[in-house]
Amino acid sequence: MENPLTDKESAAIWIRVAAAWDIRPVFYYPLEDTSSRRDLLALETSLFHAADGVNQLRRALGAHGVDRCWEFHEFKHLPTKRIAIREWSAIYAGTERFWTSEPLDWLLYLSHEESITLGGAWLVEAFKRTEPRWRELLWKAGDPQFVQRSA
Repeated sequence: MENPLTDKESAAIWIRVAAAWDIRPVFYYPLEDTSSRRDLLALETSLFHAADGVNQLRRALGAHGVDRCWEFHEFKHLPTKRIAIREWSAIYAGTERFWTSEPLDWLLYLSHEESITLGGAWLVEAFKRTEPRWRELLWKAGDPQFVQRSA
């Protein structure tokens, strides 16, 4: 069940999320060299889905005690919601989205570039343990021009 936050609640939480994850206004590219975060894993969305990544992450989050999260949208006219992890979906629907929860030690980011980025050392490691082919799922892994800086 979705639970929308007020604009005031959303803004207060977003300030903390943006600071914790080095998310700058207007544009977010988590693998750029200027990012302070190094605990990120960017994956091709289609390959992530083919590997049952949604369920793998649901299980990892559940094992870490996470059963609800906030869903933030790129466009502020869409409400921030609190959703159950079992309802989480990484389907691009015209807006980039972020998901996290207290204590802000993990993040998921879905972009229009056909990528999903996992953030947080514990979440990245949990995914790597359950997906032995994780290197094959890396975003732009087959592009020799792309410098892969994922964890």
